Amino acid sequence: MFVGEHNMKTVVKENEVTRSGVKKVTQCGMVVNAKAFDMLARQYSDPIKAILQELGANAADSHTRAGNQDVPFSVKLPNTLDPHLRIRDYGIGMSEEVIYDVYINYMKSDKTETNSETGCFGIGSKTPLAYADQFNITTYNDGVMTMFALVKNEHGVPELNEFGSWDSTEANGVEISFAVKEGDFEKFSERAVKVFSYFKNRPDVSGNGSFEFKDLGEAILKGDTWSVSKGYADSYVVMGNVAYPVEQYQFDYGTSHRRFLDNSVIMEVPIGSLNVTPSREALEYSEHTIEGIKKAIDNVLVEINDVVTEKFENCNSWWAARSISKKITDSVSGLKALPCLLEFEGRSLVYTPDLYIKRSFRQNGSKVSASNAERKQRVETREDVRVVVLDTKSKFDKNCRYLVSEENVLVYLVELQDGQTYAEIKEELGVCDADGVLCLSSELTEAPKMATSRTGSTGYARKKTLSVREFTPHGHNYHGNRYQSRFWAEAEVDLDDDTETNLYVSWFNYETSDQEGCSIDVKSMRSEFLDLNIKMPKVFGMKPNQIKRAAKKDNWMSVEEWAKATFEAYLEENGVVDILQLDSSLREFDWILPLVEMLARSEVTVSEETSLGKLLNKVGSDKTERNSGKILAIAKRLKYNVGNDDDSSSEDVKALATECEEKYSFLMYWMERTHIQNTEEPAVSNLIKMIESFDPCN
Repeated sequence: MFVGEHNMKTVVKENEVTRSGVKKVTQCGMVVNAKAFDMLARQYSDPIKAILQELGANAADSHTRAGNQDVPFSVKLPNTLDPHLRIRDYGIGMSEEVIYDVYINYMKSDKTETNSETGCFGIGSKTPLAYADQFNITTYNDGVMTMFALVKNEHGVPELNEFGSWDSTEANGVEISFAVKEGDFEKFSERAVKVFSYFKNRPDVSGNGSFEFKDLGEAILKGDTWSVSKGYADSYVVMGNVAYPVEQYQFDYGTSHRRFLDNSVIMEVPIGSLNVTPSREALEYSEHTIEGIKKAIDNVLVEINDVVTEKFENCNSWWAARSISKKITDSVSGLKALPCLLEFEGRSLVYTPDLYIKRSFRQNGSKVSASNAERKQRVETREDVRVVVLDTKSKFDKNCRYLVSEENVLVYLVELQDGQTYAEIKEELGVCDADGVLCLSSELTEAPKMATSRTGSTGYARKKTLSVREFTPHGHNYHGNRYQSRFWAEAEVDLDDDTETNLYVSWFNYETSDQEGCSIDVKSMRSEFLDLNIKMPKVFGMKPNQIKRAAKKDNWMSVEEWAKATFEAYLEENGVVDILQLDSSLREFDWILPLVEMLARSEVTVSEETSLGKLLNKVGSDKTERNSGKILAIAKRLKYNVGNDDDSSSEDVKALATECEEKYSFLMYWMERTHIQNTEEPAVSNLIKMIESFDPCN
């Protein structure tokens, strides 16, 4: 499904102008100064999201040009070890001529004459300047790597700096990178989830162990270029990998288009189908855009009609078709007028069967509840409904309850009235034998007996599972007013299953607490342990009586018990106090960690006789992988004293680092000016040889 092929190509409208009595005509221009460039950079309401969106779209476009659109580009999120955002594509690369043309000219794009690629305004490539004063551009072209930087000069005007070209074995493509402030690391990760989750070919994302793409919801209906999901989330149109939220109020109330947008809809449309703002953060609701969205919806509705019709082809009865149609119309707004949902084999799908119900049975938590009716009422047509016609005088109640507990279904117990027959009930329901919906009470499976109690009563076997809530870290679409409800899905657990370790937490009305009644944020705790590469077992929210039963099992423990035991083991195994002290020094000398990473990547060692070698020996590559901030975050949550003194640091490391800064001033200058992430082994080896030969002389 695609809406019409409208032009994304930038077209300047030719105006017919009539001049009369004009003495002099002077065309307006623009002053190129810092203020003008600053206004362009500040047009974004969310600069971080805009950067990821624009650079990601450019990377995807480059892959399209190279014919490898199925290959994911790479995104390295900023972290403590490497605070740079790096987006690397494996497309066509950019020649020196193209680099100068694209990056020194604003409002100029190489995509203004095509609808196969996303850009057209000629400003997206410069979005990093909305956040940083400079960013790096590394292009790989046919065995040659060339490095540039777009920098705001002393006057605030962007200028392109070229550093040189080197032989390279890297695949063709472009990498954009810039330094990110530590306080913004998580913001970049969060925005990356929002941006890249909608990409047709999602990138390979690294740099943040807890990063996961957004769950776009469980699709009720789905086509090649659209989906309708459960819940009341926003609707989006995706154009050129960019997801734009659709504002419902732009469409007339009560129309099929407005009703359809009440659902959680994602529709992919061709580039150029809709107008967007120059910042490309939102749709521009022109007549062209409104009509484009309407056409997209109309085409989706046509496809839905085809999808549902295909589902009906496998239905052997009216009941089966009615169950499908009701599930769809109950879950998706704006579909009741679709031709396929009006009737099946000449019988109305809007009709609801009406029978004399003696009693109904349904699952209520861990129990089966029964409701007396003794009147005619509508029978819900659902896949999980069973209708039992009463033809016995005993045991029907227990057997109906057992059926509910075993199959988790809604059971209607029907009593025949005034000469009514079983065949008439079957016709009213529109069922066939293959549906498994209708049976006689005499045909029910006998409920197994329990051992006689002290009172002499018997009943059916106790349910083996507990109805609990399972923590789902990435959430799901939900019905309800509570935000937390998305993280706690209904679940069943068997306490006798000891195949894996499980955790429990006290749960009530989506609020979680420990056994002392103190609040616990399971989501944040899980994320903090993931930062230490520790995966938390499954967590279940339970009621007090359920916790008492779970606590008796060897493979069950409370969340707080697991967290404290796991954290203590981590502290002991990793020499945490030393790490905390070392980290204090490493934060002060922020060039050490990038250097360690570069040496490890290049597999180059430094002589321990040099000052640099002595420093690296004390730091150790294994220790640099640790993050004191992550450790302290968990310690604070658990109210655990890790024995860290805020003023403590490794004096030896500080002294050696200061000595290296003074002795190897050329190294400090080189690291400030060089894109070390892509520095290859020969260059690193030559640098270390220079240090080792220079050290004795110094």
